[in-house]
Amino acid sequence: MDGGRALQYVRSRHAEGNEGSDFARSRRQQDVIVALKQKLVTPTLIFSPKKFIALFHAFDRAVDSDMNIGELATVGKGLMKTKEDAVKRISLEPFLEAPPLWLYGRYVLVPIKDFPIVHEFIQEQLKQ
Repeated sequence: MDGGRALQYVRSRHAEGNEGSDFARSRRQQDVIVALKQKLVTPTLIFSPKKFIALFHAFDRAVDSDMNIGELATVGKGLMKTKEDAVKRISLEPFLEAPPLWLYGRYVLVPIKDFPIVHEFIQEQLKQ
């Protein structure tokens, strides 16, 4: 999948059924991020100075950050060390619902029960 196709895939809102939801779109975004990470740590990229420099310049043009080169290198090193099965994906989907549009005047998500349950779930997930 090239970059243009990946953007279409992660931004799509026009799928049928559950695949057209914001939660499905979020899952697709997570899938692409994990796949990109896998691609970035392949030996063919790491050991090819030409490809690595081209990737660095593309990243530099696409990302605005206040991190210095040492901080970016630290993040990159951590990224390279992280195995796919160590990446944790969480979703708040089971805890949220979309109320009728007339209630808020626009599309929003609210807790099915209450916010403390959502907060507790997030705290538990971050501890693991």
